[in-house]
This record gives sequence, structure tokens and C-alpha cells, in this order.
Amino acid sequence: DLSTMVVKGKPNKIHHSSQIHLGSIGRLTWQKDYELLIRVFAKMKKQTKKEVYLSIAGSGPLQDKLTELIQQLGLEKYVYLAGHIKRKNIPAFLSSLDIYVQSSVSEGSPLTIKEAMAASLPIMSTNVGGIPEMIIDGETGILVSHDDQDEFTRALNELIDMDAVKREKIGKNAYRYAMKYFSIEMLAKKNAAIYRKLYFS
Repeated sequence: DLSTMVVKGKPNKIHHSSQIHLGSIGRLTWQKDYELLIRVFAKMKKQTKKEVYLSIAGSGPLQDKLTELIQQLGLEKYVYLAGHIKRKNIPAFLSSLDIYVQSSVSEGSPLTIKEAMAASLPIMSTNVGGIPEMIIDGETGILVSHDDQDEFTRALNELIDMDAVKREKIGKNAYRYAMKYFSIEMLAKKNAAIYRKLYFS
């Protein structure tokens, strides 16, 4: 059940409130466009007074290229490629974040976004594929164009500099939306209805 993604008794984050932790989960492939995310992070970092960090969990063919980019931009202390994480460790990873970011150029209906929403995280995402059907812009997250780096940077800055209570409210909205539309029970009921329709039609 997606509700299990919410870490029970979520521990207080040990970092100071001026620190903001961004994160993403996905294969290090061109579809996820983590190069865009790292470049946007570098731009945004120059524009905010907050101490910001980015963790990307996943492995893939672009690992060396992304490591090189992080070094080129002097972000070794702030951007962390966490490598592959086991499914059972996803809740712990999500609980360490303040904002979940998706920078995909091509996407279906990513489970990782559903899991991040179920973990009460506000979502910052490109508006590609099925993602706009998952996120209510301004309510459960923020949607931006994939091909506008400045817009992405500006919107991410806005979310980072937002009052923490307001940002948490977006995360709570995301949680409620995930429980209503993405819970396993809900998906099972929808699938059962489709199967019944197919079987009896």
C-alpha cells in the first residue's frame, strides 16, 4: 500500500531549518534528464540564501557523465549520487527530503512521484507524459516546462524560499491526493472494474 511509504513517527530532520534537501529517484538515463536537474540546481543555488542539497538515488549509464558535471560545476559538497537503493529503503530516503524533484524529458506515470506524494512531499516536476494528470499545479506541487531552464530555476527557487508551513501544506495536499487516487486499494478497485467490464461485455 502506498500509505506504507509514509514513514510512521517521521523523525525530526536533524538538519537546520535553513537547509533544504531536494531529491529524486530514477535510472541515470537521458529520459530522466538529471543533467538538466543538476544545471538548474547550480543556477538556483546562486540565487538562494538557503543551504540546499540534492540527492539522486539510482544507477545507470550516465553515472560517470553526471559525476563529471557535478565536479565541473563545483557541486561535490552539495549534489550526491546515492546509487541504487533497495525498495525497502525508499521510505527512509524520502523521509530525509523536503522537496521531491522530477526532471524527466519523457515519462509515463511514475511510481516514484506517487511514493513521494504519499510521503507528504511537495513535488516539483516537468509537465511531460502522464505527470500533469498526477499533480495539481500550485496545490500538490509545481509543474514546469522541460525546455525552459530559467522557468524551472525560478519555480524551484520559489518553492525553496517559500514559508516552510506553506511548503508543508503542499506536501500534505499531495499526501491526501495520493491516498485518494493512488492507494493500492483504489488501484485494485479500478482494475477490478475494468476486468469485470471486459469479462462481461
